[in-house]
Amino acid sequence: MANATSAPHSINASSTMTTMPTTATTATTTPPLAPDPIARLVIEHECRARVLLAAELIDGGRSAELARVFCADARLVRPNGAALDGCDAIVASYAARPADRISRHLVLATHFHSVTPDAATAVTQVLLWSGSQSDAPGPFGRPARGQQIVGRFDDTFARTAHGWRIATRHASFELYVDGS
Repeated sequence: MANATSAPHSINASSTMTTMPTTATTATTTPPLAPDPIARLVIEHECRARVLLAAELIDGGRSAELARVFCADARLVRPNGAALDGCDAIVASYAARPADRISRHLVLATHFHSVTPDAATAVTQVLLWSGSQSDAPGPFGRPARGQQIVGRFDDTFARTAHGWRIATRHASFELYVDGS
C-alpha cells in the first residue's frame, strides 16, 4: 500500500526504467533495465531462433552441434523429471538416441514472460511426432509411430559471449494421442 513517502510508478522516457515505490524504512530497488521495444524484439527473435535451431538439430540427428544452442552449464529437465546438467550431458543424451528414430518437433508458439538485456524467459508450445526409418516411405512419407504429444518448453535464456543461449529448459508433456 502506498504512503505519503511513496513515489508513483513512473516511466523514465530516456531509459524506460520503472521507479518502484519507496518508504522511509526500505531502500529503493530498481528492476533490471527493460530494453526498448526494438531491442526487445531483437532479443525475442534471437531466443526464438535458439528454440527453432534446437528442434532442427535434434530432429536432424546433429546433436554434436547443440553447443550452438545451450550454455556450457545449461540444465535440461526432461518430461520424466530426469535432469541433464551441462551442455556435454545434453549432447550425449541426444547422441544416444536410437539411430533409426525419426522425430519432428513442430514448434507452434513462443510467448516471452520477461526480457532484459541479458536474460529472458519464455514458454514454447511443441507438437512432437515420431517414427522409424525402418518403415518404408510411401507416397505420404513414413507412418508416425507411438504417441503424438503436445508439450512445452519453459526456457530461460542468457546472453553469452557467443550470443543468446538456453540456460535452463524444463520440457513437459501435456496431451497425447496414442498412435500404437
